[in-house]
Amino acid sequence: MNKILWITGASSGIGKASALKFAENGWTVIALARRISLLKNLSNTKNLKGKIIPIKLDICNSLEVKKTIESSFKKYGTPTICFLNAGTHLADEDNINALTAFKKLIDVNLLGTVSCIYKCLPYLKLNPNSQLVIMASLAGYRGLPDSSAYCSSKAALISLAESLYHECKDNGVKVRLINPGFVDTPLTRKNKFAMPSIINVKLASDKIFERLTKGKEFEIRFPKYFSLLMKFLSILPYPIYFYFTKYVVKKS
Repeated sequence: MNKILWITGASSGIGKASALKFAENGWTVIALARRISLLKNLSNTKNLKGKIIPIKLDICNSLEVKKTIESSFKKYGTPTICFLNAGTHLADEDNINALTAFKKLIDVNLLGTVSCIYKCLPYLKLNPNSQLVIMASLAGYRGLPDSSAYCSSKAALISLAESLYHECKDNGVKVRLINPGFVDTPLTRKNKFAMPSIINVKLASDKIFERLTKGKEFEIRFPKYFSLLMKFLSILPYPIYFYFTKYVVKKS
């Protein structure tokens, strides 16, 4: 049986590394992003057991999303895993126009992902044991200073995945949620603060591949100890949490 990964945001970072990892292991990877030239370079990678098929897609264009899903699913088959990975963030969010930042981040991180979900779900429901994978972040656990837009978008994705879980399970689709911590990518390199427990992108893609192909858990989170810290912070009473974020996070 042909194993197909359909992945957005595949031109760089975790998306690119994950596309390569799956293709190295014999999967057919439908790699989507706005920057088609980068995808074509990726598809020319040598010595892959599988293959990478580049397709241009702007997830913020709902009409383009609809046409791309219909055409790619028809041509290559309904994916085994639909991995909605595309996302962005803006460094120094507090120093730019807040409304502009919010709109851009929500459009990409949340609404673009939602558009893909509701266009691909009818197809996934016809493919037994398919997976719908949503990329969120440990930053979605609670609000962090100077990250209101980013944290809000990722918190919404976490809630969205939780809300979809039972509906999709009843229709044979397994919803999976990925919450990474800091990963060394072109986006995170723009940050001007120390990033605790940061890991390289290959390790991140290795963990994602292993858990999506071998694991059964709803939430995949990493790195281990940093994710446990963030989970602990998520249950702290507000006075303690606000003290921590004011005097520890702001100064880090």
